[in-house]
Amino acid sequence: MKHRLVTLAVLLCVCLGAIGFAAWAQQHSADAREQESKVQQTAGNANNYEYLLKEYEGRLAVYKKNSTEPDMVFDLLIKMLPEYDQEQLKQGLYVKDYRELVDLIEDYIS
Repeated sequence: MKHRLVTLAVLLCVCLGAIGFAAWAQQHSADAREQESKVQQTAGNANNYEYLLKEYEGRLAVYKKNSTEPDMVFDLLIKMLPEYDQEQLKQGLYVKDYRELVDLIEDYIS
């Protein structure tokens, strides 16, 4: 009887873990789609931007328009991000305004 209870408890934990993972994966996928949408909107606006979000010495950095030196460097290692994000940041993301900049930074940091 004791083994059955332990087995039942383990199965319950596995099921709850699977449900939690599925919920996390769904949310992560939705966040990725939202970020992709933002990237697509800004990618075409290379001339109409205030900031450039880019990799600097392996970290996330913010450049002001037409600047060659970063204005801010975050303590976020780019190599910890998914490959797609790493590639986007190596190329640089054009950001039209401060609000969009904050949204993108929050997406990468969270």
